[in-house]
Amino acid sequence: MVKNKIRNVGVVAMIILTGMETNVHRRINILLVAQSQDWNLLYSSESNGINIFKFTRKIKSCDKDDMIIDQGSPYVIYAYGEKDPIDGGDISYHGMNRGGKVVSFISSSSQSDTFVADDHEIIDIVISNVILPKENTYYYCEMFHVPKEFNFPVSTKILLKSISIT
Repeated sequence: MVKNKIRNVGVVAMIILTGMETNVHRRINILLVAQSQDWNLLYSSESNGINIFKFTRKIKSCDKDDMIIDQGSPYVIYAYGEKDPIDGGDISYHGMNRGGKVVSFISSSSQSDTFVADDHEIIDIVISNVILPKENTYYYCEMFHVPKEFNFPVSTKILLKSISIT
């Protein structure tokens, strides 16, 4: 068990460290080594303090501690420490070495996954200039005008062009 002070946020992490390639998940403030090491490291390198990793993993691993990889572009958070951990030792706190990025794990197919029946239409609703605070839960509400013939939505899709977290 690798202990570290990590904020209590719902995150499943893949930690890959030179000489200590391990699939871990986080529960409260403790990193736990996953019982099932169901990923495959294809390539790794380190040059001038920059690590590059290429690995594969099943989309649905059936491991209760792994998240299913869905189509779309999830917002992935990352953090990294200044020092490599000692095998079996604590992972140092990342300090300001953290961030997030929208990443697509599954490439889009040439076919559209959107089906619109003849009696349905697509309505685009755009929310602009929203700054998300660093809160565990944040509620945002905005009113929009819809066509008079609008009955109810049959599906929704959220598209994020950019994300700003303060």
